[in-house]
Amino acid sequence: MSWKFWEKKKEEPLLHTGKEIDLPTDLYAFSVFVGALFARNVVPFDDWREPTIDVPAPLNSVFQHMAQGFQVWAWAVLVNDKYGSQASRLALDAFCLQAAREGGTPDARALKNFVVHAGTVAARAAKTAVMDENKKRCMPWTYFAAMDMLVSIAEQPYYNKTDSEFDGNEVLLGRCIAHATDRASVVFDVMLRNVRYTPDTFVEWLWSTHPGGYERHLQRRWNNPLFPAERRKVTAADVYDAWIKDSAAMDKLEAKVNTFLKAQPDDLPLDWTEWCNDTRAKVDELLDEPYKIGGNIGEIVSTLQYVRSRAIATWKAGLASDQKGLEALEHAEEEMKKWEWLRNDFVQQSTNPDYIPLDDLLPALLSEPAENIRAYCAFLVHNKDEADALQKLTVLRNCALDLVRSVSADLLGRGEEIPDWNDKLDALGTSFTIAKG
Repeated sequence: MSWKFWEKKKEEPLLHTGKEIDLPTDLYAFSVFVGALFARNVVPFDDWREPTIDVPAPLNSVFQHMAQGFQVWAWAVLVNDKYGSQASRLALDAFCLQAAREGGTPDARALKNFVVHAGTVAARAAKTAVMDENKKRCMPWTYFAAMDMLVSIAEQPYYNKTDSEFDGNEVLLGRCIAHATDRASVVFDVMLRNVRYTPDTFVEWLWSTHPGGYERHLQRRWNNPLFPAERRKVTAADVYDAWIKDSAAMDKLEAKVNTFLKAQPDDLPLDWTEWCNDTRAKVDELLDEPYKIGGNIGEIVSTLQYVRSRAIATWKAGLASDQKGLEALEHAEEEMKKWEWLRNDFVQQSTNPDYIPLDDLLPALLSEPAENIRAYCAFLVHNKDEADALQKLTVLRNCALDLVRSVSADLLGRGEEIPDWNDKLDALGTSFTIAKG
C-alpha cells in the first residue's frame, strides 16, 4: 500500500474490475485495508443482497447495516480459523479503528460490539436451525439470525415482537445475510491466502471492556506518567500475550466452576445439613477466584451466588424448629458480609507479582478508582495490630505523596497538564497541592 492509513486519501474504490492491485500480505495491513473497504462500501461490502431481493425502502439501510455486520463477522471467522482467536481480536480491532477513521462509523467500539453481537447471533441461530422442531422446516440458520436481529435492536419496528409479526421481512433479511456472508467468505478466503500474521506489526488495538488481570495492568501502565518511562510503553504484541494468558486463566476457572456445578445433586441428600455447609464453604472459596483473574466474571459470580443462596435457604428451612441453630447461621452470614470488600479485583491481584510486580504496585494503586484504593488500604491493615497497621499506612501515604510530587514537577517542567490525583490521595488519607507558574 502506497498510502498511509493516518493520512486522508482521495475517496476512490480500492478494487477495480479488470485492474490488478497489490493486496497487503501482513495481517495488520490487511485488517486496515478491509476497514477501508468497509468504510468506502466497496467489494465485497457493496454486494450485500441479490438484485432480485426487493427490500422495502424504509428497511433498506437497516438490512444493509445488518448484512454488512455479518460480512465482517464472516471475515473475522476466517481470520480466527487461520491464525487463532487472539489474532482475530487484534485484526477486528484494527479493522474497526480504520473504519472509524474513514467515517464508516463514528465509534470503533460500537462497530466492534455490533460485529461481536452478529457472531453471537449466528452461533445461536446455527444451533436453533438444527433443533428437532426446525429440521422439518428446513429453514437455514440465516432465517433464525434475521429474526434474532430484528427483535433485538431497539431502534427497529420489530423490537421484541414475535415471528408472526415480521410481514415476511425475516425471510428477506435472512436471504440478504446469506448472500452477504457467502460473497464475503469467497472474497476474503482468496485474499487471505498470502497473508501472514506477526503480532509485532500491529500498532493499535481496543482495550477490553472487562479486562483480565494481565491486560488490566497493561492498561494502567500505558502512557501513564506515574510509571517510569520504560514501563509506559505497551505494544499490541504485549496486549496479544495478555489476552492469551487471561483467556487461559478464564478457561481454567470456568472448567473448575463447571466441575463443581455438575457435581451438585438433583435432589436434596439425606445428610442435608452437611451438604449445605459443604456447598457454602466450596462456593465461598470459588467466589474468591474470579476476582483474582479479573475479566468478564459477572455470569460466573451470579451463578455461584445463586447456588450459595439456594444452599443457605435450604439450610434455614431445615432449621426452622431450631431457633439457636437458625440464629447462629444468620449471625455467621452477617459476619461473612463484613468481608465482602475483599472480593475486589485490585485487592486480589495486588498479591500476585505476575499481574502487578512489586515495583509497579504504588503507581498501579494510584491508577485505580478511589474505592479500590480504600479497599487496598483496608486489606493492608486487616488482621494486623494497630501500631503495625498505622506504620504501614503512614509509609504508603508518604511514598504516594512523594511519587505524585515528583511526577507533577516533571510534568510541570515540560509544560504538560497535571492530572487531578486528589480523590486518590484523599482515599489514602493524605492531600496534595502544587503551585503552577
